Amino acid sequence: MDENIRFDEPEYMRSTALDKPSWLSSLVIKVGLAKDNAGAQKVLLVVLVLVVLATVIVLWVSNASSAPALSSQIIIKSEIPDNIKNEIPPAVFDSLPPEFYPKDLPQSTVNQLPSDLRQQFGI
Repeated sequence: MDENIRFDEPEYMRSTALDKPSWLSSLVIKVGLAKDNAGAQKVLLVVLVLVVLATVIVLWVSNASSAPALSSQIIIKSEIPDNIKNEIPPAVFDSLPPEFYPKDLPQSTVNQLPSDLRQQFGI
């Protein structure tokens, strides 16, 4: 066989942008969390995963601890504060059951409540 065979294929220049680490990768390398660009990319990927995980946990905990809407909470007539009692017409207040969900009130009763109170009850 002839060992003097030579292929003259064009060589494509690699982009220098791929060789140059980003400023974030450079920062990770300078801080000492990685030795090279590939290591810095792995560190940044781990940081990304941790941030996403922390975000999911924070959102989950905040949703679990949020109070349910007032319209889905039972209202005990005897525990309604006086400032709210004073806003409800006496005939309407007397017609309220001892315990109720605001969303279960008849529409005729809801219509007689002051608008700011309806908004507060979420009805």
